[in-house]
Amino acid sequence: MKVHNLTICDQVRQEINGKFFLIGVYLNGLIVPQLPATFPLTVWLLLESEIYGDTVFKFRAYMPETRTELFRIEGDINVVDLENWTPIGFGGNVSIGKPGTIAIEAMFGDESEWTTLRTLFVRDEPFVGVGEQK
Repeated sequence: MKVHNLTICDQVRQEINGKFFLIGVYLNGLIVPQLPATFPLTVWLLLESEIYGDTVFKFRAYMPETRTELFRIEGDINVVDLENWTPIGFGGNVSIGKPGTIAIEAMFGDESEWTTLRTLFVRDEPFVGVGEQK
């Protein structure tokens, strides 16, 4: 399996015409005004398969510094078309106690080791409005 277009955001919605609407997309980090904090964290991606049939997958959001698993999803997909990639969105509210790194990790098939797909730093600092100084 290959992962494409992995995006971390607040929320994902699917429109009636099938298009996906990603809300609150994060770039390299997540900044909150103070920690601890609870907030929505959603991952959206496309899975490309090179073979037909069932494939098992696992995804998780993990903070390696504290060895904390924020959430996990497990399932399988039955690939019947190699040209159309499978969209997957998952996540939920997460609670973060202190600054660190969130790693989005995956395992496919009978793999036994997590592979890091993307990381996102988390830190707390006051929000600065337009025209304001830090």
